[in-house]
This record gives sequence, structure tokens and C-alpha cells, in this order.
Amino acid sequence: MTSITAQQTKLDLELVPKQNRLDIGKCNGRIPYGLKPKEETFQVVLDALAITPCYHAFIITADVPEGRDFDALPSEEDTISFLRDLGHTRLINSLNDVVIN
Repeated sequence: MTSITAQQTKLDLELVPKQNRLDIGKCNGRIPYGLKPKEETFQVVLDALAITPCYHAFIITADVPEGRDFDALPSEEDTISFLRDLGHTRLINSLNDVVIN
């Protein structure tokens, strides 16, 4: 650990002891707008975020349309034929043989 990292860790532990920290895990959950939980740390984070220029990016919602099925990919033979029609001059036995600079 570098001296700067050690100093930052010491400062962090002085500000908030390890036993009082809130563990934050990975999730895809949302924080409901206007929610005022009793956890003070949570509210401080929301208040700090609200005064940042990027706050509105966190409250944007969008309706995602239902997915559509994609068309099937062309067969390897059709793709090779298409590449030859485009003027690829080298020997093509499979798509792995195609090199484009």
C-alpha cells in the first residue's frame, strides 16, 4: 500500500469507523424518488447527489419497448459469396480466412 493510500485509509477510519459503515453491494435497484429512509448516511448521499450537475441523469426514466426477434444471420456460404461479389481477391475457405486491413 502506498503512503497516500495509507493516509487516506487512516483518514477514512477516523471519519467513520469500520463498524459503522454501510456495506454497499452490486445491484440494479432504484432509489425511489422522494424516499426518506431513516438511515442518515443514505439521506446524506441523496442530498449530495441532488446538488450535482448530473443529478437529473439519475432520475430519468424511460419505457423500453418489447424486444423483437432479429432476422437470422446469413449462412457462411452466403457471406463468402457476398465477399467475393464485393471483390475480395484472396482464397476464402472459411470466414476465418478473410483479413481486412
